[in-house]
Amino acid sequence: MKTLGQIYQERVLSRSELARQRLELNQPVASSRIEKGLFGWQLFYTRLGSRRRYSVQCVSELRARYLKMLIDIGISEIYIPSDENYLSEVLLELETLKRKIDDVIDHYTTVISSPRIKERIRRGVYTKMIKV
Repeated sequence: MKTLGQIYQERVLSRSELARQRLELNQPVASSRIEKGLFGWQLFYTRLGSRRRYSVQCVSELRARYLKMLIDIGISEIYIPSDENYLSEVLLELETLKRKIDDVIDHYTTVISSPRIKERIRRGVYTKMIKV
């Protein structure tokens, strides 16, 4: 089974510069959420250690979901496929794998009562998995 990092490397980073866009976040993200706005979709997030809320305007819900998922697992330099159909395929593959990983993490951390420790374990697992 491939890791999230391997799928991201093979399906997104291997594409030409013309077939993808880049978004860079300088710090890890503490929380994120997607909202439908007047002019499309927006991804709102806060950085660790900050209360300030940042936003990214997205042309589609697919892009917002893709960005949210990658931000939530700790990727700070995100490349976005330009083709919406291709993005849909990649997103489906990544979300399916992330759901399976979350289920395994949840299973092994049920005995831990501290949400902070659970989140630290989750971030540690994802950090290891996105290294390619």
